[in-house]
Amino acid sequence: MKIIELIKAKKCLESVCNEKVNVKLAYKLMKFLSAAQTEEAFYDLKMKEIINEFSEKCEDGTPLLLNGGVKISEDKINECNMAIKELSEIEVEAPKISFTIDELEGIKISANELLALSEFIDE
Repeated sequence: MKIIELIKAKKCLESVCNEKVNVKLAYKLMKFLSAAQTEEAFYDLKMKEIINEFSEKCEDGTPLLLNGGVKISEDKINECNMAIKELSEIEVEAPKISFTIDELEGIKISANELLALSEFIDE
């Protein structure tokens, strides 16, 4: 699976991990989040490297912030987009954890979140 898909699934489950659920589901959530954490840390590190490489810099050498984001050098926008796309499409091994619809029944979850989790749901 693509690393970005795993991160989306992780973010969906993080949003519900503080809800009270049965112990079996809580354990599965913890195992999934733990397994996905390493991949997300790698993604975050590489994204910071991409931003550092392609952003315009302040006088102190830090990326220039603009409108709540980082300003990418005009002549490097396409290169930056390609690097982000390449990073997002890295294939990673999905955690060997799955959920049933019945297990997720007590959790409030949107259709979009369910879509992000679809690879981890056994019907």
